[in-house]
Amino acid sequence: MDQASMAGTNVFSTNQPSLSVITVINNLTFVETSRDDIDSQALWPKQIIYQDEMLIVFNDIRPAAPHHFLIVPKEHISDAKVLVPSQKPLVEHMISTAHKMLTDNLGSTDNARLGFHWPPFHTVSHLHLHAIAPATDMGFMSKMMFKENSWWFVSPDYVLTRLSAEEAPSQ
Repeated sequence: MDQASMAGTNVFSTNQPSLSVITVINNLTFVETSRDDIDSQALWPKQIIYQDEMLIVFNDIRPAAPHHFLIVPKEHISDAKVLVPSQKPLVEHMISTAHKMLTDNLGSTDNARLGFHWPPFHTVSHLHLHAIAPATDMGFMSKMMFKENSWWFVSPDYVLTRLSAEEAPSQ
């Protein structure tokens, strides 16, 4: 897809279908940009690393390590806590996409940290998976913000286990 056609494409499902991708992401503070950048269509196409029918991937604007990808569903879901069992395939796809991004860019998923911010400890109200590598290159503050299995940052396994437990029949 060329730059001009991508900039006006609405890749997110929102209540406001007339919004462009750039505006939706800018409203969610994923991307800090000026109105001139949006109007010139100069910023957005360069930021997309990968996308498919369910997801879009781009670099975090405040990377915690040299490789810090955000894997974002096109469907609006506020956060990992509101996921329901029927959305488990989406989460699995997010995880496999994160692994693909890490493998394509680093050759492996070793020394990587994946996770979701857990409410109320998030600043963006749109589900996104962080894929950060190498984890050993993270600074002190990043290690705290993205602390594995903390109250505020949970692993993909935690989210999947929670979804599996919700779908299991009660006894």
